Amino acid sequence: MEHSNLDKSADSTELAQILIREERGGVHLYYSAFTLYSGGRDVVGNLLGQWQGESMRILIVDDRKEMLDVIEEVVKLRGDQVVARASNGNQAVELYEKTKPDLVLMDILLPDISGAEATRRIMKQDTNAKILAISAFNRERLEKDCLKAGCKAFLAKPFSVKELYDAMEKTVHS
Repeated sequence: MEHSNLDKSADSTELAQILIREERGGVHLYYSAFTLYSGGRDVVGNLLGQWQGESMRILIVDDRKEMLDVIEEVVKLRGDQVVARASNGNQAVELYEKTKPDLVLMDILLPDISGAEATRRIMKQDTNAKILAISAFNRERLEKDCLKAGCKAFLAKPFSVKELYDAMEKTVHS
């Protein structure tokens, strides 16, 4: 995008969104930016909600490789480190024990045991575990089950990158 035609000194409203969405045929990352400058300063970095604190060590759990890849890239943009990726609940429990991450991003519908069951097992190992449940299905029932299992927050798909970052922060500070 060409920047030279923009009035960098004018006040403007940031109109941008990054959305992660699962669709038939794969996972898509949608990005649209309408304003690159606000009050004379570049706000592109703010669109990603760049983290100013210490980076977190994260375990990502999802049965879809495409979703693992997209979430990993978005997490890295924030400056966090992905210490492991799991494609099922049993693997998540095992990798949690090995890596002791600061945060787990846990899909709920997994091929072997549910994310809620994996959360229960992780919470037996570490009652201080920080787990963010992520799902696209039956939101209300799943959310209650996940929170009861020990998840600190629930994020429904599709979600924006900002919503993911906000949910991550809520989870680690709960």
